[in-house]
Amino acid sequence: MKQIHALTPGAANQHLAAHLRGQVTFLSSYKSSFFFKDNTGGISVERESPLPQLRSGDRVELSGVTDASLFAPVVKSENVKRLGSGTLPRVRVYGWEELSGGQQDGNWIAMRGLIRSAAIEKRWTPPLLLMNMDIGGGYLVVVSVDDYAGRDWKRLVGETVTIRGVCGSVFNDRRQFMGLRLLTPGLDDVAVEKPAPADPFAAPVRPLDSFMVFGDRRQVVERVKVRGVVTLFKPGLALFIQDGQRGLSIHTDQTDALVPGQVVEVMGYPEAGRYAPILVDATYRATGWAAPVTPAAVSAAGMSTTTQFGFVITPHDAELVEMTGELLEEIPGPREDQLIVKEGDRTYSAHLLLPEPGRVPLPAGTIVRLTGISVAGVDEQHDVRSFELMLRSAADIVVVRAVPWWNSAHAGWVVALLVVAPLLPISFIAFARYHSNLRAMAMTDPLTGLCNRRGFFLQSEQLWQMTLRQEATLLLFYLDIDDFKAINDTLGHKAVDRALQAFARIMHESFRDTDILGRMGGDEFAAACMAPLESQAILEARLQAAIDEHNRTENPLAQLKLSVGVLRCNRTMASLKIGDLLLQADVLMYEKKRASKEQRAAEGQAV
Repeated sequence: MKQIHALTPGAANQHLAAHLRGQVTFLSSYKSSFFFKDNTGGISVERESPLPQLRSGDRVELSGVTDASLFAPVVKSENVKRLGSGTLPRVRVYGWEELSGGQQDGNWIAMRGLIRSAAIEKRWTPPLLLMNMDIGGGYLVVVSVDDYAGRDWKRLVGETVTIRGVCGSVFNDRRQFMGLRLLTPGLDDVAVEKPAPADPFAAPVRPLDSFMVFGDRRQVVERVKVRGVVTLFKPGLALFIQDGQRGLSIHTDQTDALVPGQVVEVMGYPEAGRYAPILVDATYRATGWAAPVTPAAVSAAGMSTTTQFGFVITPHDAELVEMTGELLEEIPGPREDQLIVKEGDRTYSAHLLLPEPGRVPLPAGTIVRLTGISVAGVDEQHDVRSFELMLRSAADIVVVRAVPWWNSAHAGWVVALLVVAPLLPISFIAFARYHSNLRAMAMTDPLTGLCNRRGFFLQSEQLWQMTLRQEATLLLFYLDIDDFKAINDTLGHKAVDRALQAFARIMHESFRDTDILGRMGGDEFAAACMAPLESQAILEARLQAAIDEHNRTENPLAQLKLSVGVLRCNRTMASLKIGDLLLQADVLMYEKKRASKEQRAAEGQAV
C-alpha cells in the first residue's frame, strides 16, 4: 500500500499490477467502491460489481491495477475475495499539521473536535449523516457517517468527540488539496469526550462585538450566546438582530416564526463574514418583546468613512438604517424586488425579499425613504467599497415625492440642452463610451460575468418584444442548483464561488451567443432563447451533458445537480411582461424540484 501511495500520477496511470490483503474500512457511496487498509496504509478500491457484498471490518484479498484517479492513487479491482469478518483497530488521534495536504488520505485514523452541526443528507443512496466538526485552529472537517439508524445523533451537536474513520480529502480539478473530510462507518466509532451542556442557553450572554477579537486564543471555536432585538427575519434567508447600535447577521436553518421587536437569545459559532463576524449553525429562542429598534438616519456618503490610518470602514454594517434618495429603477422579480437608488454621487441597491404579490413598482424619479439592514461589500483589502439595504417589507418603502407630470427641473434641462447643443457633437462619442461602460457594469453580475437581475430583465424584455413582432417562440429557462447549501456547509464560501463560476461557464457552453443568460440571485439562474420548440430538448440535453462532464472530474461534495423549469412563450401571452413569464417558469422549476426530492426520498426508503 505504501508503495502505491508513493506513485506519481503518471506512474499510477500505467496500470501497474497490485495484489493486496487487508481490511475494509468504509463502504463508499460511489458505485461499489470501498476503502481498504493493510499494515502500511489505506487506499480507495474502485469496482463496478457489488459482489461479494462487504461490510466495514471484513478481511479481504484483492488483485487489480493502479490508477491516478482525481487526487491520490487508487486501485481498480474486479477480483475481490472476502476472507471473513473482523474488528477495526483502535488508532491514535491526528492533528491538522499531520493531515493537511492530504498526507493521510485513505488511511484509517482518528480525529478529535467539537460537533457544530448534524443533518441527514439525501444526495447519496443511501442517505448519510453529515456533521461539521471543528478540530481546532479554525479548521472544519465534514464527517460522513454511514450507519446512524435508530440512534439519537442530534445529541452530538455541541459535544467534544473522538471519531475513527477514513481520512478523505477535499480537492479541486487540479488535484490540489482544499480541505479534510472523515468517512466513518457508524456511530459506534464516535466516542464522547465532553458532553454538550444540558441547557446550552444557560451560557452567559456576550456582547455582539465581543468575539473574534485580539487575545481570543481558544483552539476550538465554541458556541457563544448573544441576545438582541430582531430587526429582520426571512426564514431560510436572513436573520439580523441588534443590541443598541450594534447589529449581527445570523445564519440558521431554524424556521420558528420571528417578527421585528421580538427579543431572542441565539447560540451560534463565530465565523468571518463579509465585513464583520457572523454567527453560523445557530439556534435561537424568543424570550420576550422590546420596543422596535429605531433606525439610524444616515446618508449614502455616511455609510463609509476613512480612518486616520487610511482604512475605509462602515459604522453601520448589519444595523437598521433609514436613507432617502432618488429611485433610478425598480426591477421586480419572483424572489425579490430590487431598487436602484441614488443619493448625491452614490448609487446603491435595496432588496425587498419575498415581495407581496400584486405590488406595483414605483416609477423612476420617485424620491423614496427606505428603511433596511445595511450590508457592506468589501474588496480584497477588506476596505468598504459598496453597501446594500435589505428591506423587511413593502412598508419600508415610503414615497417622499412622486414624479410630477412636468416641473421646473425638466424645463431647466430643456434650456440647458438648447445652450449646450452646439457642443454636443464634440462630446457625444466620449459621453457615449462612458455611459456604455457604466451601463455594462450596472447590468453584470461581478462573480459570474452573466447578466445580473436588472440586466436580464432589461435585455430579455427586449428579446420578448422582438419575439412577438416576429411571431416566434421564446423559451424561458429558470434554473436552480439543487442542494447548493450543502456545498457551502461542507466546503465553504470559496467553493460556493467556484461552483457558481463553473455553472456560468456551463451555461455559456450550453446556450448560444444570442441567448440572454443571467444570475437571478444566489443559486438561481435564467436564460431567454428565441428558438423553435424542438430546440428545448436540444438545449436541455446539451446543458445536462455539460453538467455531467463537469461532475466527472469534480469533487463529489461539489457536484452540480439542476432543477430546470422551461416556459414556452408565444403570442397568446403577449399581454404579459417578462417578469410575469419568469414567475411562471420559476413555478415550473419548483414543481420539478419537489418531484425530484420526493423520488429521492422514495428511493432512500426503498433501500
